Amino acid sequence: MFAVQSFGIHQPAYYPAFGEGFEDAFRNVDVAVADIFLKLGLSIGDKFFYENSVLQVVRARAALAKGDWVKLNYGGATRLGTVAASPAATKAVIASSFNLAAGELENPEKAIPGWAFITSGTGIGQRRRIKRNTASTDTPANAITVSDADFSTPAYSTAILAPDAFGTLCATGDGLSVIAPWEVIPTAAALDLPQGVALGTATSGNYTVILVCGFALAKLVGSTDAAVAGAPIVISGTAGVAAGRVTTPGTATIAMAQAGAEVGVAIDAYSGATALRHVWVSGAYAI
Repeated sequence: MFAVQSFGIHQPAYYPAFGEGFEDAFRNVDVAVADIFLKLGLSIGDKFFYENSVLQVVRARAALAKGDWVKLNYGGATRLGTVAASPAATKAVIASSFNLAAGELENPEKAIPGWAFITSGTGIGQRRRIKRNTASTDTPANAITVSDADFSTPAYSTAILAPDAFGTLCATGDGLSVIAPWEVIPTAAALDLPQGVALGTATSGNYTVILVCGFALAKLVGSTDAAVAGAPIVISGTAGVAAGRVTTPGTATIAMAQAGAEVGVAIDAYSGATALRHVWVSGAYAI
């Protein structure tokens, strides 16, 4: 696989970058799902090392700009809902209340799973890998499959045939939380915990590469709380932007909250408006 990555990732990383001093590898990656393996030699959600940094193939669930700090997309109306109908014939497939596109919760290689978790009701506490999902226009609609019969398991044992099916049948209205741990959106609130930094522009719905840990050009504002060279930075209240830490916090609570939400280090001092600045991204909160 290393050889595939070595050959595959150089084309989008470098060819479009000529003329700009190799500013950032992968900044031009903005591709549809069908192009990920062909153009990157990688799969959805893969993390890999490059130029002393850790990077990841992700899906942009909102438009991204170069330098945006991004967090995982979970919760809200699109990822936190209910079991729409109790499964009639199998515990391995449930209908969800989500408005899904076919395959959006699954990893084709099954190497990095999406997850379905029953948060309340009859089936509470059960978590299963997502094998695949149907679309809102399919029949059945918005169905999430968590178990398949394995070719190697004996047909005489139904328990073995579906080893990952829900042990307790879920009921209509049970709380349901799903996550595809490669979907990202810009940070939105002060002290959000980021997955990494966008390396370039990405269209909502497309796939791109983010920097999870290492040196990056990232959006930073220092006009309110100045960034200090070599000092920690935190996520600001402006979408996709980090900031220097408060130098004189009004309360001990603020100081403790910021100390627990440091996302990296400013390489240079900065006291101006939002701009791309050289930072070290710690990756402390990356999944």
